Amino acid sequence: MSIRFVLAVAGLPLFLGSFTGCRAELGECDEAAARQIVFRITPAGEEPEEETFAGGIEDGTPLYAGQALMQVHCGDSGFCHSPAARGSGRAGAPLGLDFDLALACRVGVDPCCDEAQCEAYAMQSCMGDPDPDCVQTTYDTEMARVGAGIERLRRNQRQTYDHRYDVLRTVEDGSMPPGAAGEGTRAFAEYYGEFEAGTFSGRIPTLDTSAGREVLRNWLACGSPVLEFSIPQDADDGPGDDCGAGPIGRCGVAAPGLEPPDPTWDSIYDRVLRPLCVSCHQPDNPFWGYNDAGNGQELDYLDADDALTAMVGVEASSRSAATDVDCAESGTLIVAGDAEASIFYRKMTAEPGCGESMPLREGGRGLPENVLEPIREWINAGAMR
Repeated sequence: MSIRFVLAVAGLPLFLGSFTGCRAELGECDEAAARQIVFRITPAGEEPEEETFAGGIEDGTPLYAGQALMQVHCGDSGFCHSPAARGSGRAGAPLGLDFDLALACRVGVDPCCDEAQCEAYAMQSCMGDPDPDCVQTTYDTEMARVGAGIERLRRNQRQTYDHRYDVLRTVEDGSMPPGAAGEGTRAFAEYYGEFEAGTFSGRIPTLDTSAGREVLRNWLACGSPVLEFSIPQDADDGPGDDCGAGPIGRCGVAAPGLEPPDPTWDSIYDRVLRPLCVSCHQPDNPFWGYNDAGNGQELDYLDADDALTAMVGVEASSRSAATDVDCAESGTLIVAGDAEASIFYRKMTAEPGCGESMPLREGGRGLPENVLEPIREWINAGAMR
């Protein structure tokens, strides 16, 4: 199977401050090209030219090529047109004008994605729990999560379609991605590429090139179709195969992601923090320190040693509260021997205790359990280097 690919730069904001000027022409629709599936790949290096890959947790996640461009340039990472962006973090993007087109649910990564799966998950999770309402409560909670993901994707896909002419016009005239904010986030890139013969490879032009803009134009001309769900590959289904229809989009088979981290700091840093967190948690991020109070987080993850020193036994402050000023003075970032008491760990779960779950681009779901488990084990064992 040959899958077309797209290069996407993490966090490049695309906000549409005022819809004025001539309407862009969308042209003809090539339906097959609009539904070409690409897969997320996280580069290990700090420069986009480096060809090594870090193996981020979401590597292998499928999206349509145009959907992927919109997601990482506009609605991802908690800034600008992301639903998680607030106040100055929106950089002028109107509140509610969101373009988060991430998958509604990922089978094998999220706890469950339909009624049968959520029922089975609830029964397993509540095994041995004396609360007679545990199964029903857990089932209702998970079904609400699935429903919220579908509704978020439905709403943002509709907004993308409604603003399709303005999206294309601002990209074509060079006003988006915008100025210094766009330039400042180019140093940390993530790629959507082909998966062939068991490996990720390839890249295509970004939105500042005619080829990249053509991918976006054709996808918009075809009605901005979306992948809604993904399932893991198996003996019968390979990466990119169609696996059915959801309420608003199709299901695509994911490429195999890399293994979760080992319960060591070096592995956690290489497989979780570097690919998923460093793009925001570093001084070159144009939104470094942004929040409505003007004193947001300054927790720097660029260096593994410095990051660990800044968290173990350190109380959260307004300068280090993992993006959310709400977490200031609410506890210790890493409590050696107690993961549940550690803000660093709790923020990666679906119940962070303060502020929002991290990474912001995960849509508030936190990280999957197979990733959380080794992090929890490492902290409970003493959080040693």
